[in-house]
Amino acid sequence: MCNLCASYCGHTNDNTIFQYASNGITLATILDNRQANAKGTFPIKVRVTYQRKRIYFSIGKSLTLVDWDKLPDTKSKTLLARMGM
Repeated sequence: MCNLCASYCGHTNDNTIFQYASNGITLATILDNRQANAKGTFPIKVRVTYQRKRIYFSIGKSLTLVDWDKLPDTKSKTLLARMGM
């Protein structure tokens, strides 16, 4: 169980949107929902896993839990613009 998402999801894919694996390296985007920032949003991070060791990198973007849940199915340019994409 990873330290980052243990308090929320017990290391399920509830907070993972994108996952890619190649040559023993796995990348996943996750929402770090342990503590909200001043705006009430949570930072988005990229998790890199190699040889069972995980490292997390913040990408400098954040979303609310509601927006994060909408993201996989959205085509809304407004939501994507809010993320800076």
